[in-house]
Amino acid sequence: MRVLIISDVFIYASKLALFLERRDIKSEIITNPTKNFDKVKEAILKEEFNCILLDLNTNNLVEVLTVIKSEEKVNIPIIVLGNNDSYETVVKIVKLGISKYLKKPLDVDMLYKSIRDVVAQPDKFVKVDKKGSAIFTRTLGDVTVVTILGQLEDTVIHKIDEILKNSKKIVISLNGVSSLNVDKNVVRYLKSLVEQEGSRVRLIVIRESIKKMFEEEGYKGEFFSNEFFAIKNF
Repeated sequence: MRVLIISDVFIYASKLALFLERRDIKSEIITNPTKNFDKVKEAILKEEFNCILLDLNTNNLVEVLTVIKSEEKVNIPIIVLGNNDSYETVVKIVKLGISKYLKKPLDVDMLYKSIRDVVAQPDKFVKVDKKGSAIFTRTLGDVTVVTILGQLEDTVIHKIDEILKNSKKIVISLNGVSSLNVDKNVVRYLKSLVEQEGSRVRLIVIRESIKKMFEEEGYKGEFFSNEFFAIKNF
């Protein structure tokens, strides 16, 4: 397996490369990508990489992602190593088309697992039309993991219904949702969904303010903190 690391900081990228090498993953490093767009394009077009890791400040990240996605022939899974990005920034990044967003400080074991996951099962990215939201999904065995970022608005209802029709089990993560942008109709929809399809639906929620919204609607189900515990509970 080969990974392309694009970073602002060579020392940090080198540490990542060393970690990956210990896991039998070869890597190549490109630094200062905004000054080396030709090198970035050449690497992704001519080299065979299984995954791209982006470790960049927000402005450079959006710029580099835009360049990569402008190459229609390139379909390489992208993992972003995020900083203290706002919800709006994360939504913008996801809408450009990435496979995974991992927030720093980084758990290197989680990084290794994420690389293996996105290479084995590339994400199916779903854009939501209404501004402010994004959904992306990935399949782990017979489970479809649905991650919602940004606003929890009524446009996601139709998307989830579509995904549910084609999935044996579904895990819905609201950990990327801002508690300031929650449509109560979607909360009621998700509550009813768990009640009606409880054997194959799990909810991931860690924000207490969002949990309270569900409880105010009479939700009696369980909340999970991450994918591992949600999937294990099936």
